[in-house]
Amino acid sequence: MTLHTPSTGSAGAVDPGQVTSIFIREYDGESTTPSRTIRIPVKVFTVAASLVPHRVREELAKQGIDLDGIRQAASEITSPVTLVEVEEHEKQRRIVVSLE
Repeated sequence: MTLHTPSTGSAGAVDPGQVTSIFIREYDGESTTPSRTIRIPVKVFTVAASLVPHRVREELAKQGIDLDGIRQAASEITSPVTLVEVEEHEKQRRIVVSLE
C-alpha cells in the first residue's frame, strides 16, 4: 500500500517531517482504493481522544485500535507510517489507521 504524503501549499504549508493528520481508511475485498476515508487533524485528535467515552474505547480496543496509543504516536512520529491494520476476513473488509 502506498502512503499519501501531505501536500505543501502556501496556504496550509507543512514542514517536512511533520505529521499533520490521522487517516482511517476502509477497504472492501481486495481493492486498493478505499471505500471510505476519515481524516482527522492531529491537533484535533489529541483533544477529541480524551473525550471519547470508556465504552467506545473498549469497543475500539476490541478492533485493535488504541486511542491513547495513537495519540502518543501522533506526538512522537514525524514521518508517514501505518499504525494499525484490522482485517475482518468474514466481511472481506480491511481498516487501516495511519499518520501522514
